[in-house]
Amino acid sequence: MVARFDEPIRGWDGALQSVYSDHFDADGIKLVSVYSPVNVLAAGMPGVGPALRRRARALPFCGVFGALIHDEGGGRVRPGPGREPLLTYQMAPRDLARVRRSVTLLAEIAMAAGAREVFTSIFGFPPITSMDQARAMERADYDARRVECMAFHPLGSARVANDPRRGVVDQDGQSFELPGLFVADGSILPTSIGVNSQLPIMAMATRIAHRLADRFPRLLARARAAAAPAIASG
Repeated sequence: MVARFDEPIRGWDGALQSVYSDHFDADGIKLVSVYSPVNVLAAGMPGVGPALRRRARALPFCGVFGALIHDEGGGRVRPGPGREPLLTYQMAPRDLARVRRSVTLLAEIAMAAGAREVFTSIFGFPPITSMDQARAMERADYDARRVECMAFHPLGSARVANDPRRGVVDQDGQSFELPGLFVADGSILPTSIGVNSQLPIMAMATRIAHRLADRFPRLLARARAAAAPAIASG
């Protein structure tokens, strides 16, 4: 959500000031700060021609805040007509309700901070200039296809399982269908975990690396021997 204020903010200037609020964790909503590249923000502003140009020029006065929801999943990865896979996603009704609530919460926060107008990520709705508009939008009848969402920390496209019918790799990260192929990134986590996934990914990758070292000691010895000169010179 982008909010326009009277005072200049210049959110791109300096280090990213990251803050978050877990006040609404019980509702499945985490409020997080984010500032997208200016060209991306400008392209996503509502309006065309002079109206879009006027709003893009106001970006120095705009602040950006977001809401992160822990979704139920609903995504699929299937073979595409060419080399690239076909990805589809269907938002669950519960998640759409959380998105609606998130829009209202972010609008309330922006208005309380003095915002003149708030640009939502719901296609077809004008900028919010009052709390009545924000609450009316939450009650409005629109489906998930009108919501512009971004996916952060996507997980689970090669999920780990103890049964090939339920996943792609086993608990050592080895592919069920192609023995000798190991996966050690975020795709093996079996579901969305609702938080920044950096540490869990690192933990799983380390675990799989230890398993590989136990299984292939000769390869480990070779890797150590190859790395020794670089370590010594460093």
